[in-house]
Amino acid sequence: MSHCALDTPLRIHWYLCPGHDPLPLSDLRSIARRCTEAGVYHLLLDGTPLAISGIDGILSILHQGGCRLSLMTRGTPPELDALAGIAEHSPQLWLDADGLVAPASTDLSSLDPALNHLRAAGFEAGISLPLFRDRLTLLGPLLLWAGARRAGSFKLPNIPLDARVCGPHERALCGPGDLDRLRDLLGPDALQAASGLRLQIHDLFLWELLGRPGSRHAEYGGCQGANALAYIDARGQVHACSSWPGVLGTLPDASLQGIWSGEGRRKLLGLIASRPQECEGCAAYARCRGGCRGLAVHFCSQDAKDLWCSGPR
Repeated sequence: MSHCALDTPLRIHWYLCPGHDPLPLSDLRSIARRCTEAGVYHLLLDGTPLAISGIDGILSILHQGGCRLSLMTRGTPPELDALAGIAEHSPQLWLDADGLVAPASTDLSSLDPALNHLRAAGFEAGISLPLFRDRLTLLGPLLLWAGARRAGSFKLPNIPLDARVCGPHERALCGPGDLDRLRDLLGPDALQAASGLRLQIHDLFLWELLGRPGSRHAEYGGCQGANALAYIDARGQVHACSSWPGVLGTLPDASLQGIWSGEGRRKLLGLIASRPQECEGCAAYARCRGGCRGLAVHFCSQDAKDLWCSGPR
């Protein structure tokens, strides 16, 4: 693995999807080099990266530079055609349930062919579902499906501030009442299925609902934006994480090291370290530290608590 040139080991979430104002392939390759120059140790390619023409060259740069790779996929024919050229890069694959199941639906019939095609190509895939309000009824059936198919890993990722939230087809985010609703929707069978999966859940409230609190990794303690996390959008703009508003800099025009050492990030770290006023007196603050600060800042204020939170405990 390459030497980390940053002040903290960094996991990057990079959105790549044809048709979303994509950058030229030369710029994408340059961004990949910027990441390896900085010693990024893990990179998740979100969207439909396998549908990008020339993705094998991008993955080769990242793999040779020492990056551990994860890729999101919907198992479409163009993506499946690209699988043969990426096996040498040893990526972790995630099946995008949100992209395969229609909004507000619990019909999982499209997932089996996609998973079977990936397995036939020699790849196992975890399951990923960003938990918008229209996906609450899907979570229980999806956990049961993942457990029955021995999917292994299950991810509830951060909610990205992209067109899915801020565009013309924006979707409702969850709040405190939705956590209570989800608790009622998840029966004992779904919770049992969750206990047999390797869960990746950043949000403390969802982790407590589905996970084993005693085994929660330290890296998920509070907001990790601009610290252990960063996000690169489809235009090469660097954000503190996928859930944070504002841009810290743009790749490949600048180096990632330069962006990461800039004044914008230093100010952001100070904001994240401050206790939101709505968290005053909360006994859980030492573990939660305000939860997801990015969504709270974007939709409420910098003094707001996590959107899932019903109030001080």
